[in-house]
Amino acid sequence: IVTLVDGGPAAKTGQIKPNDLIIAIAKDGKTMTDVVGWSTREIVSLIRGKRGTPVTIKLRQPNAPDASARTVTVVRDIIEQEESGVNHRIVEVPHASDAEDSDSTLKRIGVLEIPSFYLNYRARRNGEDYRSVSLDTENAIKELNKQNIDGLVIDLRNDPGGSLDEVAKMLGLFIKSGPLVQIKDNRGNIQVYRDDDGGKQLYDGKLVVITNLASASASEIFAAAIQDYGRGLVVGSTTTGKGSAQIQLDSLALGSATLTQRKFYRITGGSTQNKGVVPDVELVNIYDDATFGERAQKNALPWDTIKTAAYKPEGKFSTDMLKTLNQQSKIRQEQNPQFVYLSTLNDIRDMDDEKKPIALDINKRRAKMKLIEQRSLEAENRRRIATGSSPYANWNTYQAAMDAKFEERSKMKESERPELPEDEVYIFEAARLMLDAEPTMIASPAEEL
Repeated sequence: IVTLVDGGPAAKTGQIKPNDLIIAIAKDGKTMTDVVGWSTREIVSLIRGKRGTPVTIKLRQPNAPDASARTVTVVRDIIEQEESGVNHRIVEVPHASDAEDSDSTLKRIGVLEIPSFYLNYRARRNGEDYRSVSLDTENAIKELNKQNIDGLVIDLRNDPGGSLDEVAKMLGLFIKSGPLVQIKDNRGNIQVYRDDDGGKQLYDGKLVVITNLASASASEIFAAAIQDYGRGLVVGSTTTGKGSAQIQLDSLALGSATLTQRKFYRITGGSTQNKGVVPDVELVNIYDDATFGERAQKNALPWDTIKTAAYKPEGKFSTDMLKTLNQQSKIRQEQNPQFVYLSTLNDIRDMDDEKKPIALDINKRRAKMKLIEQRSLEAENRRRIATGSSPYANWNTYQAAMDAKFEERSKMKESERPELPEDEVYIFEAARLMLDAEPTMIASPAEEL
């Protein structure tokens, strides 16, 4: 599972997470079928079904033993977009005015969580009131501006993309004017999406964008434009690399097909296809690069370039500045209990690489699973001790606590669930990097005169 559709049945359970591996499915909610080794198409055929009926899924994280597998029952349903969408909030981040200042002040940082670049096409086409990510973001920024924020974090982690029109409108809220993204069709024609609103910006303050390997398509267009204009930092992990657009052909005589017709390009001319968007500052990557992302596909379209669109950057982060930010962030990540915990889970995951040969001796396999359990428990307990919590006595106690936590979260609405510390640490580190970064501002032609 790469991402969860916000407002969808799986997300509503509160018990399914990105990166989970599906190991068994009960299509009728009762009889469990082992699906290890099955194709995605076969697994999807078991999960799909009549609205209102249950499907039970058994899953585990790739860095966890089989003993930690969770069984979750999902009620099949349609996505209610009204229950999902842009979420905004404010966090307070301690920050010293300079490196020599030991006294920190609390900075009020706005956070925008963008689950996807959604748009209710049907309602818009029918002339009805409709929801869209740009409208929701505009309203959220207006609310944050009233509260005098010191900076803005835009969280695009696990954002699978969406409407091209919406990502263009979104960028227009942050960028003065100019080209936003280039699109080349299968005949070589190039179309440029532009922001031509005379230099208006709804938000012109400090900005940082968080991405990960599950940030795809429209997310990559947004992050690339923010990076190319020097409008803000991009931090996290390299994105999916899904720089192509498809149409669905449903009128074929013997079924349907998906046809790739266009590719996206940055305003600098480089494609987002395959390579993705490389962040200015790297944070711990929770995904396996060899499994996720466009680059892992057998026949992925190659990366290529077209001509640069004429544009004027709004700022520039110097090479020395980015080097310093990466060095400082690496030190903090090596010391922060949440980042240390996530890095340790990555190491444990590598112990259980399914692409490597496995021992057929059952005793050796049991010993390996026992070692994975032991190291997983040790990682969790080190994190708990570092954050002032009591360690778990054994693996069974730890698993019981995790089951209770998931059960508790499943009874809450998505908007009411408390932030997980291993997720929230990215928000605070991104905010810290944004506050430390000082871009060189580039004057407009009018200002130069």
